[in-house]
Amino acid sequence: MNHIEKSIKLVKSKLKYKVKHNICDEPSFSWDFDQDHEIHIISTPTKSNSDESWDFSFLHELIHALHKEILPIKFSKNPTNVPLGTEREVVNYFNTVKDWFVLGNLLEYCPEETKFYIEKEVEEFSGKETTNVNVKNLLIVGMISAEAKLILKKDFFTDNGQDVLSVRNELLKIDPKLPSVDNLAALVNGLFNVFRSFKLSVSKNEQDDWEVNLNNELPQKESNIENLFKKFS
Repeated sequence: MNHIEKSIKLVKSKLKYKVKHNICDEPSFSWDFDQDHEIHIISTPTKSNSDESWDFSFLHELIHALHKEILPIKFSKNPTNVPLGTEREVVNYFNTVKDWFVLGNLLEYCPEETKFYIEKEVEEFSGKETTNVNVKNLLIVGMISAEAKLILKKDFFTDNGQDVLSVRNELLKIDPKLPSVDNLAALVNGLFNVFRSFKLSVSKNEQDDWEVNLNNELPQKESNIENLFKKFS
C-alpha cells in the first residue's frame, strides 16, 4: 500500500459520517455533503488502471470532507447571499482558497506524491493557451504558480500577467497548513481585491451566511473558453 492509499485509509478513519461514492460521466472530482442524511458524497469518474492520479484526486475530496467535520461550519459553507447573477463566479474564489488549504493536508500526509503531482500540473499547464482566459482560469493558474513557489521553490507563470502574479502572492500570504474561517476570509477578500469586483464581510456568528457585496459594477460574465483544468471541487 503506497502513501496515498494509506492516507485515504487514514482520512476515512477520522471521519464521523459515512462516505457515499458516486461514479459519474463527468471527468472531474467533487465533494458535497447531504445535511439531511449526514453523508459525504464524493463524485468521481470511473477509475482507470492507467490513471495514476485518481487516488490522489480522491484523497483531495476526502480532505474537503475532513475539513467539513473538524473546522467551523462556515469554513465549508459557500455563500448564498451574493449579488444576482454572480453565484458561480463567487464560488470560484471560495473553491480556490479551500483547495489551497487542502494542499496543506496533502503536504502533511504524502509530501513526495504531492510534489510529484504539482510538477505534473506545471508540465501540463505549460502547453496550454492562456490568452483571454476567464477569471476562473486566472485563479487556477495563480494557484498552480503559488503551489510551485511553495513546494518546488521555483517561479512559474509569473510572466502570464499581473493578475496571475497577484493571485499567487495573495495565496502565499497564509500557510496552507493553517485552515480557519478567518484565514479563509482573508484570502478570499485578497483574491476579490485582485479582480476588484467583490467585497466580503465576515460575521463572527458561525450560523450567519457570508456577506458578499459588489465593489463597483457587475463583472462581465465568464467567457465560454474551455477551463484549463477541472481543478476546483
